[in-house]
Formats: sequence, structure tokens, C-alpha cells
Amino acid sequence: MLKFQSYLGTVLIATVAMGMLISANFFPAFAAAPRTTSQYTSTTQGTTVIPYMTLSNNYNLLVIDMQRDNFNNVEYIHYNLNYNTTDPGTQRGAEGTIYPWLPNVKAQLLYWQGKPFFRQYIPLGTCSQGVCKYDANPTSFKVTVYTKYFGKAATDATVVTVNR
Repeated sequence: MLKFQSYLGTVLIATVAMGMLISANFFPAFAAAPRTTSQYTSTTQGTTVIPYMTLSNNYNLLVIDMQRDNFNNVEYIHYNLNYNTTDPGTQRGAEGTIYPWLPNVKAQLLYWQGKPFFRQYIPLGTCSQGVCKYDANPTSFKVTVYTKYFGKAATDATVVTVNR
């Protein structure tokens, strides 16, 4: 049993390290960048998970950073992104969930000024079989973040709007 646990731990560490290397190679402009910044409004008092957004230079990738003093009692963070584009069917979107207590392959755990945040890269378009078609002129981003805490029935909702 101990040998299996040791093997599993080694595989987990290798997977996390590989994800970080891939992210640094594919997104070098963001790998060393500090946390993104944006204005937000909250639907509840005492918001504790704050989302920040920024666009890549070529406008085909959105970076969302979810910041909190600590993630110890957070069961999950679910986000819903909407934005406009000049392509047919102008409203586009994406959604996803981050589980802070699980090793994340898609979201990176980073630190800014001593506070942890999860960074999520979201391609603005569709990809199929390794070929991506990016949306033309993405604008008016709105992300709604729902935070679910262990032992609580309700979720905390935060809304961020970024106009480009």
C-alpha cells in the first residue's frame, strides 16, 4: 500500500509540474505576469473570492484570476463568462469550475502580494481536433463567479464587467 501511495504522489507531482511547464511555454507573457486587475461588483456583502480579468495582446485568450485570502473552506468556484463579438451569433460564452482542494490541471495556483489566486486561461473561440477558430473582436466581458463553501447551502456571487 505504501509503495502505491508513493507512486501516486510521484505521478501527481509530475502532472502538476508538467502543467506548469506547458503553461509557461504556451503562455510566456502571462507566466511571469502579476495578477490581473479589473473592477468588480458583488451581489452579497463580504465577498471573499474576487475575480480579475485581462485579455491577451491578440485578443484570443482571456485570463481570469480568482483571488482570496485563503481557499481552505471553499468547496468550489464556478464561473460563467459572457461576451460579445462581431461574428454571427454575437453573444458567446464559457463556463467552468475550480475545486481548490483538488490538484488543478487547467487552473494554476499562484501568489500575488502574499495572497493566493487561481489563474484560468480561456480561449475566446472554439477548438476541434487541434484547430482553433477565434472569435472576431471580442468585447463587453462579464463574468459571474459563484463560490460554494463547505458546510453552507448558499453560494456567494460576484460579477465583473470589463469593456474593451
